[in-house]
Amino acid sequence: MAELAAEKARIGARLAQLNARKTYVNTLLPLAQANSAETQSFVETLQKAEANGLVRSKTLQELMAARVQASERHLSLQAEQSSLHHRDRGHPGCLQAGLGCLCRSAKNIQ
Repeated sequence: MAELAAEKARIGARLAQLNARKTYVNTLLPLAQANSAETQSFVETLQKAEANGLVRSKTLQELMAARVQASERHLSLQAEQSSLHHRDRGHPGCLQAGLGCLCRSAKNIQ
């Protein structure tokens, strides 16, 4: 009985963890996408200014590094969103079904 309760708690915790992660990714993804696009636009503007001698190369290099980081973060969140989506599609309700099965087993034992 204690083992079933521990397993139920573990599955419940994992389900809550996955749902929280999905919320986190879905919240941050639009922000990351906007940041990536804005950074790209700013880089293009500075590249034109550099061509006219108005911007130092170091400043442009620093912004290029920021652009790469913004793009990397955006792509990382997209990949995680896809992974979470496929996990849901591949095993719909798997954790919840397991939790229900454990509850029924515990009732049968009592």
